[in-house]
Amino acid sequence: MLAYHWITSGVLADFLIVHSGGLDLYKLQELPLRLLPVKTFAFPTGRFWLEPRTGVLVLAHSSKPGVLRSYFCIQTKVGPKFHLTQPVPASSWAPSFPHVPTLAPPSDHRGVLAQLYEVVHFLHLCQSTGQIKLYLLQLDAAVLLPDPIQRSPGLYDLYVVDSLIVIQSEVRQEEYVYDLSAGRQPFVTVRYGTENQSTKGCLCRREPLLSRLVRVDQDILIDTEAGRCYRLDMRPEELARAQGSLTAVLLFLLRRTGCRLEAFAYLRDQILARAPLKSLSEFFMTSSKAYRQVALRVTPRKFSQSSEPRASLSVEPELKADSGLAVMLQADMLALVLQDLCESPLPSAYVTAVMLEYQRSLVTQEIHVSQGVQQLVARQLVLTGNFVLLQTMLHHRILADCSELVCLLLSAVATYPASLQLALDMLQRLKGHGQAAMLLVERQLLYEACACTDCWSSETLQTVEASLASLPPSELVTMARDFIRGRTTLLPSRSLSK
Repeated sequence: MLAYHWITSGVLADFLIVHSGGLDLYKLQELPLRLLPVKTFAFPTGRFWLEPRTGVLVLAHSSKPGVLRSYFCIQTKVGPKFHLTQPVPASSWAPSFPHVPTLAPPSDHRGVLAQLYEVVHFLHLCQSTGQIKLYLLQLDAAVLLPDPIQRSPGLYDLYVVDSLIVIQSEVRQEEYVYDLSAGRQPFVTVRYGTENQSTKGCLCRREPLLSRLVRVDQDILIDTEAGRCYRLDMRPEELARAQGSLTAVLLFLLRRTGCRLEAFAYLRDQILARAPLKSLSEFFMTSSKAYRQVALRVTPRKFSQSSEPRASLSVEPELKADSGLAVMLQADMLALVLQDLCESPLPSAYVTAVMLEYQRSLVTQEIHVSQGVQQLVARQLVLTGNFVLLQTMLHHRILADCSELVCLLLSAVATYPASLQLALDMLQRLKGHGQAAMLLVERQLLYEACACTDCWSSETLQTVEASLASLPPSELVTMARDFIRGRTTLLPSRSLSK
């Protein structure tokens, strides 16, 4: 037997055993407590690699160099068999467990099975050539990705942390961090025993003892001579500074696990510093594409409003696209970014442009814009006096009808008289005939109020009678005279005229 492992998220199988003859899957029975065999897969095995979160297992053939077979243990299915570009005997691979290499002879080839942005990859490192080749593993195929990672020949160790590929160089006492979504070049280099910014951003500073460090987990290393334990300290907010552009920094943060709050904070700070609208538009469009991809994949219930209070953003499960990009929900964008902009000293025109760019990205991706975002955009347009654009957005139904928007339009009647007609049309579409009649009567527009009498209910008539009874006699006489003469100060819209 080579190894055994529990399958935490398995339904058909709970336990696996890897041996020289292949793989055995078992199901745990509670009463009586025992392991029941589920499936057995025969494959002469010399080395193996396991990705515990997804249950993907890769076995290397013991007698055929460079032949590997994948297994999907959670689904209890056999994956594709694939051949490496160079024949690697099973004895040439580094041992499967990370804590074994210091106790075994040096190996020229190292393999890592890891999940990179929701997809399992097999990484093959050849130290004599310094080349790392990546194989994408799926249930039906194994694909060799183009453009391998190239380093100079030397002694290296290889591991993956939070979808970031980290290569350790024992000769240079350095680490190189790669993000596949950003290319095949390292975006940060870490030197041991130095005080540079990169070291603070990626790793806990430690002495140059890389040759004596043993990695027992993805982020735990042990100095076997000094008897010390070190933890790999990934700081995404520091690593993000090496990305350069605003869009690259935000996308890097959103790809990291549990960094949505840092992404929102960085975006808010950049907007407060008046970041270019072109950069913001580029980011909003990319983020909305991921939003649409997840919305088409998940059930609508996950996006619906629930009566129960939301959990903290830092502990809520993340919705991620296939590229590993976390979704920035509209409710979070509204609460953590947009509302703060309205209270900031930024020019109103700039704030309005940022909100419009965000809404445009959602509309372009055919995503329904939430009422909160629409109301905030409309309020900002009223504050800046951009009534022409507001009327255009209402005409093309970019802003949906709602009672809050009616109140906003009525508050702008003194500045923009045409907003009264917009509010009345919206009330008509919302079937708010009683409120429309009240507004008309209060503004002494009896003729317009009577123009839609066939739409009134008995409750509406009572409301109008009560409103008329509260008016002074002089105003009633004026309204009656105008009504008899057919005078009107407001042309009835098509929705109100009969």
